[in-house]
Amino acid sequence: MNGLDRIKSWHRRATIPYAPLFLAEYVAYASWYKIVTKSADDKTALLTLKRTGYLWDEYLEGGVLQDMQPIITKIVGDWKNWPAVIDMWYQVRCRLIHGEKVDVIEVKNAYLSLSCYMNEVVKRLDQQFNGGDARRLYELEILTHQDMGEYKAEWAIEKRRLQQKYLSSTSYVSHDLTPVRNSP
Repeated sequence: MNGLDRIKSWHRRATIPYAPLFLAEYVAYASWYKIVTKSADDKTALLTLKRTGYLWDEYLEGGVLQDMQPIITKIVGDWKNWPAVIDMWYQVRCRLIHGEKVDVIEVKNAYLSLSCYMNEVVKRLDQQFNGGDARRLYELEILTHQDMGEYKAEWAIEKRRLQQKYLSSTSYVSHDLTPVRNSP
C-alpha cells in the first residue's frame, strides 16, 4: 500500500458509520412508540404519534430539544412540522432497510435529530417511578420502622425522595398522547 492509499484507507476508517447508529436508535424509537401508542402496527402507531405532541409542544415553546431545531430546519424545511419529522425518520429507516441509496448527510441528520429526541425520551423514562423504586420503597418502609441507629435518618431521606418521585411521576404511556397544539 502506497502513501496515498494509506491516507484514503485511514480517512475511510475515521468516517462515522451513521447508518447502523441511526438504525439502532430507530429500534429504540419504534419500541417506545409502539408501547406509547399501544399499537404493534407501524402505520397506525406513526399516525397516532403524528397527531400527538409528546415533547413537541415543549420543543415549540423552547423548553427542550433545541439542538434539533437547525437539523430539522435543514432536513424538513419547517422546524415546527412534527409529522414531517416523523415521516423523514421513517423514510430514512425504510430506505436503509431496503438497501436503497441514501445520502450520507441525510442519514447523519436523521440520526442526530432522532438521537436528540430519544435522549430526552430516555431521560424522562429514567425519571419515572418504576418497579425497582417500588421494591426499594417497600424495603425502606420496613427499615425505617426498625431501630437501626445511624442508618435510620438516611433511610428516611431516601424514602421521602422515592415517595416524592412516585407522587410527581406520571406514566409515560398515559400522558404522552395529548394532541399537538402547534403542528401544521
